[in-house]
Amino acid sequence: MPRALHMQATSHTPTSTPIATARLASRGFSLLELVLVIVIVATISGIALPRMSSSTNNSRADQAIDRIEATLNKAREMARSRSTSVSVRFSTGNERMKIEIGGSTVEKVLLELSPYYTDLTTASFGTDKYIIYNGLGMQDTGGTVSIAVGSAKRTLTVADPPANDSSSRVVSLTRSTQLDAVNLSLVVTGGTGVNLGN
Repeated sequence: MPRALHMQATSHTPTSTPIATARLASRGFSLLELVLVIVIVATISGIALPRMSSSTNNSRADQAIDRIEATLNKAREMARSRSTSVSVRFSTGNERMKIEIGGSTVEKVLLELSPYYTDLTTASFGTDKYIIYNGLGMQDTGGTVSIAVGSAKRTLTVADPPANDSSSRVVSLTRSTQLDAVNLSLVVTGGTGVNLGN
């Protein structure tokens, strides 16, 4: 009987066969394999993240300059439809712009918040940081508004009103980006013709 007990005890101990060794080796990764995968992932991330960040900044800058342009156009249309003066005021310290009628704020846009996250770097209309549209929708002066989101920069230029010609009205704005400049102006003269110029 002692021999049967001895065989029974040895039959439950693991044996070191090539199949058992292969199973144990295939259950995990070696330290070298893990380090290699981490290095590859870090390299790919280092290439992709700056490009994604630049793309996000460009998109936000485009959205912000579109919003500024839309706000200026809205103010001009409000002035024309109400036959009263409407101003758009820019505050570069707290990245805001607002439409005012008779000193009362009609609309406020916070450029530092979502979706823009934009720095309003400059706003210059003559010596002021605001533009006024009269009851006919004519601006009192031309000027520029510049913004920045990270390395993405945009500038919106409002053309000066035509001198000594009350029948002409500038109806478009000029935009420029850090990479290229697009200069378009559309001038309607006395309702008789359209001139496009660079």
